[in-house]
Amino acid sequence: SPPPPSPPPPYPPSPPPSDCEDVTVWLGTGMAVTSRQVTFSLGSISFATANIALADIDGDGAIDLLLADEEGFEVIFNPSSNAILGTGVDGLANLTFAQAEEKWQYAASNGTRTSMNGAVRQISGTDMNNDGVVDVVVAYGGGSNAGAAVSGVQVLFGSASTQSDGNFASVSPTNVSNTTHPVLAMQVADVDGDGWVDIACSFDNTAAAQHKVIYYGKRSAAGSVRYEDASWPDTVGSRFGPPGEDAWQISSLEIVDLNLDGNLDLFYCAEGQRPQTAVGNSSIPLSFDETAEAHLRSTLASMNFTAGIAGASIT
Repeated sequence: SPPPPSPPPPYPPSPPPSDCEDVTVWLGTGMAVTSRQVTFSLGSISFATANIALADIDGDGAIDLLLADEEGFEVIFNPSSNAILGTGVDGLANLTFAQAEEKWQYAASNGTRTSMNGAVRQISGTDMNNDGVVDVVVAYGGGSNAGAAVSGVQVLFGSASTQSDGNFASVSPTNVSNTTHPVLAMQVADVDGDGWVDIACSFDNTAAAQHKVIYYGKRSAAGSVRYEDASWPDTVGSRFGPPGEDAWQISSLEIVDLNLDGNLDLFYCAEGQRPQTAVGNSSIPLSFDETAEAHLRSTLASMNFTAGIAGASIT
């Protein structure tokens, strides 16, 4: 006999977005269900969202939304605990589906827009200068809304003002290097483990081959310097991957510790190619290397490879 039907999910599924002006958020329930989704309209925006990032822009402990599009980006504060939206600290966990959807729709309607000179293809929110305030990193895809095409990467440094309202319109963007290539993929992380965030990029190679690069957070030209002497505009990107990959259209790039050695690695792929990795190593011994080694030793010891043999040990 056929198996009994699965029980219905605890929350009714939302209809899929009807056009590119909608965004869907799946709210975690702690159970293996994916149907507690909230779709809210971005009817005030007349162009497509190209990329989305999650970051705590206002520093209230709740993750907010960053939406990139062809004319800039939008900050949507999480409605769970934002004072501007008039929500309390209890979050959305105890709300009904309809109430959660209503709060997200209200948050989207009160999003803060920052217009840029180019089409923002990639976006990230992180603290680039270690001042405790989230900054916004944007990468351009070569389009423009102000005449000439815009490419490359820029950083918009946050402040108490941007933290309070999510408005970066008055922030002067800081260029990252001088690349003129449209960006395909971007990831932001502390690649070398020096405590300062770095930027990894791949580029659109339709017009000309361009190698993948990492822009390090403490660079002036090609050299590593103290942070106070570093310059994002002057930095020279460090290439990764062999020259044979320069012509690849790498649209997917991730940074993660693949081999659990405490160092971040790059994982990337291009259409028609096998996924590739670039395994990271620290340039100097750092505290987290010692921590990773101690963790590995502890893990191996717990697996009892020595089988309790007298005098045997993990070295």
